[in-house]
Amino acid sequence: MALTQGPSTVVGVDFFGPLPVTAKGNSYILLFTDRFSRRADMFAVTAAEFTAKGTAQIFFNQYMTKWECPTTLLSDNGLHFCSKLSMAIYEVMEIKKVTTISYHPQTNGGTERVNHMMAQMLAVVVNKQQNDWDVHLPHVEFAYNNSVNQSTRLAPNEIHIGRIPRLPLSVFDHPTVDGHQSWPAINSSTAT
Repeated sequence: MALTQGPSTVVGVDFFGPLPVTAKGNSYILLFTDRFSRRADMFAVTAAEFTAKGTAQIFFNQYMTKWECPTTLLSDNGLHFCSKLSMAIYEVMEIKKVTTISYHPQTNGGTERVNHMMAQMLAVVVNKQQNDWDVHLPHVEFAYNNSVNQSTRLAPNEIHIGRIPRLPLSVFDHPTVDGHQSWPAINSSTAT
């Protein structure tokens, strides 16, 4: 496999699921993991999008337009990533396609580790029926990408975009209520 020379050069891709169907009809997560920065991009996917065409549309319309076209794409040999359509797209876009060994997910270990971490983070926030995971997915992605990675000792966003984005929690620079920071309106309503 090609050496990773910077963000968006080598990207791992995998599906996670099936998961309980959400109100929006989502049942899978399509995960892209940058091998250099460890940044993860997580997309909720419906069963209808769980196809080579749907995967290609998300890759082109949502992932690539946000970051850039990777030079190498690492995946298992699932039809979503190895179909004639997918291979034609890789050829036109000059993407080297690397397929991991069947039944040996460690080959795409970075993506598998993100899958595991994502599942742990979602487990903490989903409802009892676990059918609202897609509502929480953007927050899980944000938290993951702004948390320090053990191997790089930096947050993925620090490497990928050069900084950690301003966190919404910085607006909580107000006194706490019972040890928890809260909005000023909440503080004033509990002061009486």
